[in-house]
Amino acid sequence: MVRSTLPLLRDRAQLDALLSPGHAHPVLLYKHSTQCGLSTRAADAVLAWREGHRPPTDVVEIQVIEQRALSNEITRRTGVAHASPQALLVKEGRVLWHTSHRGITVDALDQAWHEATA
Repeated sequence: MVRSTLPLLRDRAQLDALLSPGHAHPVLLYKHSTQCGLSTRAADAVLAWREGHRPPTDVVEIQVIEQRALSNEITRRTGVAHASPQALLVKEGRVLWHTSHRGITVDALDQAWHEATA
């Protein structure tokens, strides 16, 4: 499957905005390695979840090799050890849920969303 791209996290200012206390809804941060086949499978799951997900959610991709400084900044701010692929559901700077590798599935993302926003 050829995947369409998720919006890329552009810079630290965008990260600040997404993690700010005033941000209205949860954000899914997806860390992706362009050198890892498992990341491609995980990205497909994130895309499928996003396309079928109606409540407002920002989903951004961080390419961990090309955007190493941003990836490291997310690790620093969240306190969640780096992995790739990795998904973190965050609201107002607080990690509501996270998983990595084969744990990134449409069902897992959907369940995490519903539990985090219940």
